[in-house]
Amino acid sequence: MKSGQADSVGTIFDALPPMTSTELRRLRKAVGLTQRALAERLGFHPNYFAQLERGDVPVREVVALAVRYVCAVPKANGDRPGGRRPSGLTAPRPDH
Repeated sequence: MKSGQADSVGTIFDALPPMTSTELRRLRKAVGLTQRALAERLGFHPNYFAQLERGDVPVREVVALAVRYVCAVPKANGDRPGGRRPSGLTAPRPDH
């Protein structure tokens, strides 16, 4: 592709709306994580997540993507990160 030419493919960020501080807080609480627990899972300082949730700093796209991933992907045992399982889903049974 030539320099200055538009890329028609786009990125995953193009499909996601920007994350607000309210959405960040809602997702974190929905899976039962504290600010500290979520920050540590993502490798950030807990104070940074406090600033994000207060709206002191904007939620960057890469942070929003990581938060959405952590809050949506089940852990290996079938439970969500906060220990809650979405309604209607059961944990996989081990084969004997």
